[in-house]
Amino acid sequence: PSTAPRAIMTRSRPWKTCAMTMLMLMSVPDMHAQPNYAATGEYLEQPKFVASSNGRLDTTLIMDQFRYEGPSVKMWARVYNGSIPGPTIRVKAGDTVTVTLINNMGANSAPAVHNQFHSPNTTNLHLHGLHVSGMAPGDSVFVVLEPGNFNKYTYKILDDHAGGTFWYHAHHHGSTALQVGGGAAGVLIVEDQEGHIPTEIMQMPETIMMIQHVPFGMNPSLVQMAQQSGDSLTLVDLIQDDSDIVLVNGQTMPMIPLTVGRYTRLRMVLSSPAAVVDLTISGSSCEMELLAKDGIYLRIAPRT
Repeated sequence: PSTAPRAIMTRSRPWKTCAMTMLMLMSVPDMHAQPNYAATGEYLEQPKFVASSNGRLDTTLIMDQFRYEGPSVKMWARVYNGSIPGPTIRVKAGDTVTVTLINNMGANSAPAVHNQFHSPNTTNLHLHGLHVSGMAPGDSVFVVLEPGNFNKYTYKILDDHAGGTFWYHAHHHGSTALQVGGGAAGVLIVEDQEGHIPTEIMQMPETIMMIQHVPFGMNPSLVQMAQQSGDSLTLVDLIQDDSDIVLVNGQTMPMIPLTVGRYTRLRMVLSSPAAVVDLTISGSSCEMELLAKDGIYLRIAPRT
């Protein structure tokens, strides 16, 4: 539903120390620099972001080739604005949002074969989970943005749109899995309105976790998608061991420090062509609880 809940019922008990939720926040440093993709186990860094002001947001996403070099894979990918993931987009209910999507990729090298992987450098944009118009110039997945062109999307966020965690990604039929599997996605947040959720949740510090599955081990793999679509970019100087890769904000196994006695809220998004993630937390000193899913708050939260 598009109507924001006027109140979320919380359990009549104290929040436990180190309690976490599936939409959570944490006490990591507020860093927005390009992370060190090659490292393992460094502190989680936050994606760069753009935010609306005075009811509007005008921003640009540029899809271009990007060389990703991590500890488990070195590959060429298609990404937004030169990073994995793309910038976080933060908007409010009632906003008008304009996104100019520029396709800087080169020409496709093979003809398109319908209902197969094809057109690896043709793209468009989809806002996943938002209650917005599916008609152009809004969230139309039928837009065909060929290399060297741009498209301007305009979205009207409903005045009563619920706050929540959503995401955006490429969605052209034939190239979605290849582009999204390579990193063409980002987080989109509709800010919570005062009085719509409990104060203790509103005031928690926030950390975004964009979990991205890079499918080298599944069938079809990213390599198979590239081969079938006639894509040469993905296969150039590719170093990988046929294992699936999971990145968090583009990083490998990053650390998230939690402060004892301080509640944390993590906003988590999973971007995957065909996989799910079983989230667990090791040790007994902390617990993880669910606050919302698919951008919708639970009626009674948090829930174990």
